[in-house]
Amino acid sequence: MDECEAFTLLVKLMFKYGLREMFLPEMPGLHLHLYQFERLLEDLEPALYCHLRRRGVSPQLYATQWFLTLFAYRFPLQLVLRIYDFIFEEGLESTILRFGIAIMRRNAQTLLEMKDMSSLSTFLKERLFDVYIDRQPSPSSILESGFFGSSGNQDREVYRADVMVQDAIAVPLTAEMIETYTAEWSEKVRAEKEREAELESLRQTVAAQAARIRQLEEQAERTDKEHVQLAS
Repeated sequence: MDECEAFTLLVKLMFKYGLREMFLPEMPGLHLHLYQFERLLEDLEPALYCHLRRRGVSPQLYATQWFLTLFAYRFPLQLVLRIYDFIFEEGLESTILRFGIAIMRRNAQTLLEMKDMSSLSTFLKERLFDVYIDRQPSPSSILESGFFGSSGNQDREVYRADVMVQDAIAVPLTAEMIETYTAEWSEKVRAEKEREAELESLRQTVAAQAARIRQLEEQAERTDKEHVQLAS
């Protein structure tokens, strides 16, 4: 792929597939996808959802990097390439939700056994994809995984990318579910904006009343001084 093709692909990701929404001011797309992911986790894996929530491990702590980089920030290239294939075929929104939930479900038992926020956060950021390592790779599985070897620290393992894809396909995510989560998020944003507007109105009212009180106090002080001068 040359520079022109790479730039064209970036433009397509930004505008056709909606990646740009995650990088606009206030990152509306990112916050929406994080909410969708959390709701989907709550619906499909309630025990894991409650376990993480009780320990203060929110999706913002680990899934933000997944979505902003489309899983490329640390995940092995063998797995990332499969995720990108799905993005171009199925779209960005459903793909990142499917693979995010699939990876969480595959690691659910391990995560449920961890009891503190530190170990959970570290595992979610650095070890989540280890579950797909092929411990006994065959020549055919090496070829199918897209493993070409590496002289660095990454992709020294062979990963069962097909298993990850199957896990993602098995996630029972529908267009109706996405629409429901999106509507919930829109209502939440609307309610928060209304509360912010109400608080701002109250702050302005209090500030105006405080200014009026200071004005009356100053006026009273001037009146008292005038009375003292007249009396003397």
